[in-house]
Amino acid sequence: MMKPMIVWLAALLGGFAVTGCGPSLVKFCGVEYKPETTTRVECNDKNVTDVSPLRRLTHLEQLDLGGTAVEDLSPLAGLHALKELYLFNTKVRDLSPLEGLKALVKLVLTGTPARRNAKQLAKLKSNLPALRPLMFEGGYLDTRTVQRQIRAQERRFRFCYEKELRQNQNLRGTVVVEFTVSSTGRVSRAKVIESTLQNEKVEACVAERMRWTTFKNPNASTVTVRYQFQFEAR
Repeated sequence: MMKPMIVWLAALLGGFAVTGCGPSLVKFCGVEYKPETTTRVECNDKNVTDVSPLRRLTHLEQLDLGGTAVEDLSPLAGLHALKELYLFNTKVRDLSPLEGLKALVKLVLTGTPARRNAKQLAKLKSNLPALRPLMFEGGYLDTRTVQRQIRAQERRFRFCYEKELRQNQNLRGTVVVEFTVSSTGRVSRAKVIESTLQNEKVEACVAERMRWTTFKNPNASTVTVRYQFQFEAR
């Protein structure tokens, strides 16, 4: 008589375990997120210091922590789907937890202590080959604003490339331009700081056309930007 009772209890406990093991929501910055579907999180609350709840958001691709009091990034080390990370005006010093995030292509560090550590930045770049050198110094200019306005004028920059492509069908590569946006939004200075294209005419043309560009600069401060152009035949 005891054996059926044991079997019955085991079945009951098993059923209880199944009904109670569903995935729970992740609570962060006053919002609840589903771990299995969340790809973007934005939190700009200056009182937020702990990002450990984000460990479970393994599908996260975009994370904006700008303006928070976050300092420790170690809970982000396992977010291998992360592509964009905004850390402007945070207390972050140590970037080593990001070294294994191979999908990361965009990192904004304006106003962080980490931005001043050239050795650490160089190591991070070597570990993350996909990371684009789009970094801001001085004031803050929204990354998406820069990309949107440059893409809107893509033909002007591609003209520089396509003119030389007629002479060299194998011409392709990247050009990194560093430029300064004044408080009025006008570009006051632009120069090529890195290039795999190895074509001085294209590089000079791109820098010149960047000097013609005007950006919306709502923060009314001078901003230095580095932007990478990718040129290849279509």
